[in-house]
Amino acid sequence: MRAVLCACCVAAAFAATAQGQVVVPPAAVEAAQDAAAEPSAEPVVDSVPRTWALTGSMATPRSWHAWTTLADGKVLVTGGLNAGVILASSELYDLTTGTFTPTGSMTVPRFGHSAVLLADGRVLVVGGRNTVTPELASAEIYDPATGRFTPTTSSRVGRLHAEAIPLLTGKALVIGGYTTSCELFDPATETFSETGSLHTARALFSATRLSDGTVLAAGTYPSQNSAETYDPATGVWTTTGPMIAGRSEYPPGVLLDDGRILLAGGTFGRTSEVYNPTTRTFARTGDMAQARHNYPLVKLADGTVLAAGGDPGGYVPTAISEIFDPAIGTWNTTGAMVVRRFAHEGVLLRNGQVLVFGGTTLSGDAASAEVFSPPVTGLASVELSKTLVSGCLSATGKVTLTGPAPAGGFTVLLHSGNPHAVVPTQITFKEGIRSKAFKVVTQAVEEIETATIEASMGDGRVSATVTLTPMGVRLLLLSPNPVAGGGSVAGIVALPCAAGPGDITVSLSSTKPDIAAPTTATVTVPVGTNFLPFEVTTTPVTAETKPQIKATANGVTKSKTLVVNPAP
Repeated sequence: MRAVLCACCVAAAFAATAQGQVVVPPAAVEAAQDAAAEPSAEPVVDSVPRTWALTGSMATPRSWHAWTTLADGKVLVTGGLNAGVILASSELYDLTTGTFTPTGSMTVPRFGHSAVLLADGRVLVVGGRNTVTPELASAEIYDPATGRFTPTTSSRVGRLHAEAIPLLTGKALVIGGYTTSCELFDPATETFSETGSLHTARALFSATRLSDGTVLAAGTYPSQNSAETYDPATGVWTTTGPMIAGRSEYPPGVLLDDGRILLAGGTFGRTSEVYNPTTRTFARTGDMAQARHNYPLVKLADGTVLAAGGDPGGYVPTAISEIFDPAIGTWNTTGAMVVRRFAHEGVLLRNGQVLVFGGTTLSGDAASAEVFSPPVTGLASVELSKTLVSGCLSATGKVTLTGPAPAGGFTVLLHSGNPHAVVPTQITFKEGIRSKAFKVVTQAVEEIETATIEASMGDGRVSATVTLTPMGVRLLLLSPNPVAGGGSVAGIVALPCAAGPGDITVSLSSTKPDIAAPTTATVTVPVGTNFLPFEVTTTPVTAETKPQIKATANGVTKSKTLVVNPAP
């Protein structure tokens, strides 16, 4: 991912010394001093439960750096600035230990560069700025297997604040960077080749790959509302949009689960909008509570989106965080970060947490890092397909979560308060699953009973109740059917399982006993047996007649139509 730096700092205030020092604009220093003197200028969010916690710090403070998530889940952090010094150093964050470890340094110090994971697991770093070249064309590749950077072919033009997007073809698309030029990097040959140019020169803009593999580029510095899409099949950019608002210095748009793209914030803005790739139009959605730019926008495992920190204006960092819910199009303030920061980075980790690291704080560039733990997915409900079940029959249960299961999934325990209603001891939710079915198998009971089915996970518990009734008739068979009047018919009544704990009495009847009637009013199915035969006699008829033969046990009735025809 790219590192972003305030455009006015890049264009008007960059000054280098022989030691590689960058002079920070006096206005920025004054704004930071004012903010330190008046911290109450930031909106109060103390009433919101905090969901942030510090994790291991980086070895080197840095802002305006770039990051890439490697194939093994580690996060590679490259370059940036530390108190005005342009960095070549890089480090890796390991989720399992919660620590950063230095790795090989880049061959060229740089900030404002782009970094992208290649199809073969290596990382391409391209462009940026150093003390010698304002817009670098040089590129290098990081190999996780060796932990080293190696120079590769340079891009055809120098780029600063460009975007690099991995395409479905395996190539990487490098876009803009104060230019309309775009190039494709082929990791197999380690060469750049020209592709279609942008209609608008772009820097400090958003670029996002859509579900169909095309790429949306939107905004630029200074703020513009222009947008265009790239088709890898043709290598051509086509104008789309425009956006509702002009944007620059804002994070790459987020691909939502429904295929739309969320764009939010930008230079001193709090507006948000979504791009619909089907209609190729932008539509306004809910505004953020806090205006912000130079901040990360991260999609969470449940499909919502986190905006964390940033610069509301005047180079004053904020700690305010918000979550966007695509289902209703609104933002809700969540816990504040431990440290106010802007020009930092944020990345979703494999465990569902978000890592935020570095950036500029009120005391300068930071080495600190913190993790955001989204609201824990919990139990929403247990539902049963039947609330009244005859003994020995089954029902289907369903456990629903408050959100999709996070990375790695988890297990929900099941318990029945009645031994005559049996459920699995546990069910497992895979990542992304929100509901899971299970089976409730009942046993024979002598009288009406209730069973409470409970699902639990940690301290969370939800339950549902099912009523068990003594078993009834499951099946009624008649043969032959049709029958000639005056003949007899063999009948069978069947239970759902073997009778028990006592005998089961079945009442037999007919809707037209003068035409067809069981020879006995009741039959008794003995314990351990699940069926019993009986006989139906009929009388001669002059026209087809259809009496109903009924069998009832414990309030459960089954009926069968018997067709009685005239004798030949």
